This record gives sequence, C-alpha cells and structure tokens, in this order.
Amino acid sequence: MAVIEVGPAKAYKTPALGIYAARNGDTVAIDAGTYTGKDAVSVIPTGNLTITGMGGRVVLNARDANNVAHNVYTKGIFVVSVPKDETITFKGIDFVGARIADTDGKNGAGIRIEKGSIKVEDCSFYYNQNGILGAGNEIGKVEIRNSEFAFNGHGDGLSHSIYVSPVELIFECNVSRNVNTGQALKTRAALSTIRYNLLGESTPAAGGNTNVEVDIPNGGEIILI
Repeated sequence: MAVIEVGPAKAYKTPALGIYAARNGDTVAIDAGTYTGKDAVSVIPTGNLTITGMGGRVVLNARDANNVAHNVYTKGIFVVSVPKDETITFKGIDFVGARIADTDGKNGAGIRIEKGSIKVEDCSFYYNQNGILGAGNEIGKVEIRNSEFAFNGHGDGLSHSIYVSPVELIFECNVSRNVNTGQALKTRAALSTIRYNLLGESTPAAGGNTNVEVDIPNGGEIILI
C-alpha cells in the first residue's frame, strides 16, 4: 500500500492524476488548498482507496474562473465506480459547486456513487445540486460521519443534501442544513442508522427551504435517534 502525494509541488498536480495512479489499497494524500474546474474532478475506478487532505482543508470547487461547471460524465466532482464490496474513504475534503446543465438532470453531486461503498469523514458539501447522490443495486454501504451539508439542492424539490439507496446507510454526528427546496436526508437503504445529527434550518437567516428533514420512502429497518 503506497501513499500517492498530490499537490502543486508534487509529481501528481491534481487529484485525478493521483487517483488514476493509485492501486487498490493506496492512500491519495492531497495537499491543502483549492483545486478548481477541471483540476477538481475525477472518476474513481480503483477500489479500497483513502483520499485525504494533508496539512489543512482541501477544497474541490467544480466551477472555474469562467463560472463553468466541470463534472466528470456530467455527474459529480468525484464519481465512484468500484466493485460493490470495495470502499472509497474520503477525509478532510470540501466539495463545492457541482452543477450541471438542466438538460442533464440538475443532479450534479459532490460525490456520485455509481458502484461501490463509501466512507465520508470530516468532509463538507456546499452549493451542490446534490451533496451525495447514489442509487442502484451496485451500491453496498454508505457511512457518513462528522460532516456538514449546506445550501445544496437545485431548487426544484428533486435534488437533496443526501439521497442514497445502498444496502446499508450509517449517518452519524452530521449537520445537514439550509437545503434549497429539498430533503436534508433521503434514504432508500434496506437498513438506515441515523443518529445524533442536526437536520433542517440551523441558520434561518442564511436562507434555505428544507422540505423534509428525513425522508424514508421505502421504509426498511430504521434506527433514528
């Protein structure tokens, strides 16, 4: 297991270059700073990676200086596509500004899960059409802890801070607030454990119009504290 170092002064200048160089089980360590536009986005095709900030916060802002959104396959800043039983872990990263054209579904996400499992720790998701989005039979387990979601949603009521349908969801010690006409948390998981979170309008003066704090349309086994 290797550490792949990413940063302006490193061999791999952008997260995508580091991710494509990584092998199963490696850590991709990204230097603190802001990566914008095409430098911020990547598909993740290799399983069991840890992608982490080093020396401070890593900000991935999908919108460049010309206010153009760059989202891989028009889906998200990071698009996870790995085997269902393999996990991508994210730590210390801010995902900002994932927006795609209206014709592509208004579903730009900070993290889009196509296949696989994810762990998200100490991350933030701001001003995306969706913070985290993933649906389908190829998603295993989604774990989200100690993270913040704010001002996500397109405004049509069909995009949300978190919308996932894995086998299992664990959502603990997070803040999901000030959604732009969407859900703070929407889960279709067979098993959802939702504990010790702050959901809704924690800063009303800042705007936001959260429709539902927790939306569980498929039922399933629920632990909600």
